[in-house]
Amino acid sequence: MGFIWGQRPSPAAELAKKYIVEDQIKRVLDFGCGYGRDSFYYARNGLSVSGIDPLPEALELGKDWADSEDLSVDFRAESLPGTSFEPDSFDLASSFNAWQFLSEEEAKAAVAELGRILKPLGLLIIVTFSLEEMNQRPAKRISERVVYFDAATKPIRLYNREELRELFSDWNVIQIKSLDVCEDHEGGPHIHKELAVVARRTG
Repeated sequence: MGFIWGQRPSPAAELAKKYIVEDQIKRVLDFGCGYGRDSFYYARNGLSVSGIDPLPEALELGKDWADSEDLSVDFRAESLPGTSFEPDSFDLASSFNAWQFLSEEEAKAAVAELGRILKPLGLLIIVTFSLEEMNQRPAKRISERVVYFDAATKPIRLYNREELRELFSDWNVIQIKSLDVCEDHEGGPHIHKELAVVARRTG
């Protein structure tokens, strides 16, 4: 599959930078990690990292990359909403462009699972497609919130701020902000309209 999204850290990892020091982050979960570009960013900064993804080919690429740089990342073929981690395992969980592939029911279950495996006051950072993404490229609308884009292999759920705030209503939501994310794959540079959520487990 190759490094189709590049090897630089994603906007989710960029958002995490300030909290790594402020919160004295030690253990991180990168969920929907793909081949691990964020996982490696965290590992290079001395953190203990677990990366989960349902695609074996992506994880194999990540393992080869880890070997080439002599970095340690705990890659696992798992996905939210169910994981094998013990309760209160992580200081930080982050994800870039994976949340939108969860159905409404899966997203609710994923919030509960993240609340289980994050430590009390643990931090969550998610970057996911916003409703404005509908205007960026051709799409087949399945419902008000769910679409198929041309290159997608499964339906994608789009979000607005209010829906994300409701989804994380039991969390301390620090911020929800709009992002224009530029990517260069599948035909050249293009902009994705996204929303970033930074939230903290409350207890």
